[in-house]
Amino acid sequence: MPANLVKKLLRSTMKVTAHPYESLPVLILTGVGRSGTTVLRHSISAHPDVHSTETENNIIHDVLETARHNCTFPSRKGTMHVAQPAYDRQFRLLLLNLLWPSPRRGSERPGMLVASSDLSPERAEYFLQCFPGGRIACIVRNGIAVVSSRMKHPNFCEVPFEKHCEAWTNAAAMKDWGAGRPEFGLVRQEALLDENTARTSLEALLEKIGLPFSDACLKVVNENQYHPTEEAGENAGQDLAGREERWQSWTEAQRDTFNRICSDAMTSLEYSVPWLD
Repeated sequence: MPANLVKKLLRSTMKVTAHPYESLPVLILTGVGRSGTTVLRHSISAHPDVHSTETENNIIHDVLETARHNCTFPSRKGTMHVAQPAYDRQFRLLLLNLLWPSPRRGSERPGMLVASSDLSPERAEYFLQCFPGGRIACIVRNGIAVVSSRMKHPNFCEVPFEKHCEAWTNAAAMKDWGAGRPEFGLVRQEALLDENTARTSLEALLEKIGLPFSDACLKVVNENQYHPTEEAGENAGQDLAGREERWQSWTEAQRDTFNRICSDAMTSLEYSVPWLD
């Protein structure tokens, strides 16, 4: 983030006002792009107990990264003029006022606020420091399917193959970071493709993040696909379970690159590399 924008942001944080929802738990939905983040967002947003932004909010990771860096980098931390709890609250209020600028009208007070953003373990750690009682739900998907989808999607297709692989490894980093944490829930994209496993997976995830099960969440998963990509011979609306076979169109060099960057993450997430099997 440019230095002048950081300074402007820091000045702004000292002026933000209290928020009527500050006492509510905040849930961040996260995952590597093309892992099923959209269906997860729409599913959880359909829950009657939540107030969701209903869109991707990458301002979250910009603000969290700026705040985290400023209070941990030695030369910057030494210049802070407020105690850490007061500093964290200013950034908490900034995000609340940016994402939920006014209470939801015409309905009861929600039980939880929901937003969606890319998180790294470092940003996730600071989010939980900044938002006491916060929760994180992360969706993961087979790295082969994710990299293949990113290669075809207009938002990512110009990115080099190696960068797609590096981006996907954050899925394993988040899984490892969240292991055993009571405020962290993990769901697998492939478990949402079957109606029976989708129910079981959503029940487990909602329980972990502190929400009762809702059929509205399951209905979204069972009845929708979002932004599917397709390759030659595929139908964009067909079963997504076959996307792991796209590696057959990769070059040998791409397979070697995937092995080098992603093999440990594939093992960590319990996915196999078929051309090695």
